[in-house]
Amino acid sequence: MIITRHEDVMELKEQTMPGLFALVADTLKVSRDAVNLDSGPLTLPQWDSFNHLHLVIAVEECYKIELRVDEIATMISVKDIMRILQEKGVVAR
Repeated sequence: MIITRHEDVMELKEQTMPGLFALVADTLKVSRDAVNLDSGPLTLPQWDSFNHLHLVIAVEECYKIELRVDEIATMISVKDIMRILQEKGVVAR
């Protein structure tokens, strides 16, 4: 899928965010209301190194992608995960 219009990018983002927020909340066992684009290890105590690995696995399985080591290392917020998904051309589930 090639996205060329700004409107298409925004629609993809709007569709992907709720699913990603739910995935993060379920993986970290926190309320979905506690998760936003800025959520990360500094804002969610449950996002520790152990649960970071669980989150990596959950993202890979849900979106059928393989994360590189450098992507995993820079995945320190939901916004970072969204960026990685966009770079990989992932569509909403």
